[in-house]
Amino acid sequence: MNYNQNPSTQLLAQMFWVIQKQDWYQPDVYLYKDLIIALSKSKKMDEAMKLWENMKQSPDPPDELPFRILLKGLLPHPLLRNKVKQDFEEIFPDQSIYDPPEEIFGLR
Repeated sequence: MNYNQNPSTQLLAQMFWVIQKQDWYQPDVYLYKDLIIALSKSKKMDEAMKLWENMKQSPDPPDELPFRILLKGLLPHPLLRNKVKQDFEEIFPDQSIYDPPEEIFGLR
């Protein structure tokens, strides 16, 4: 399912908050990543930031790959991307992040 094409992105996020409270729920960084990108593309940045903060507090240690995928998906959203980038640098201090030239993604 392509969440950013779906007009029900907000409904998906609301369902996620309900499911997350269930006893059987296990955090999934890839689900977080998909929802954050979908919310960002839907211009629901407050909800995307709330979800990002929730993901950071997950009991499982974050993996590097979802961060990198999220950073790429957030190129059109510099404020949220910068926050994610700062968190990545704190969690993975020995890793570097490639920032592509803005003109490649039509941001100029």
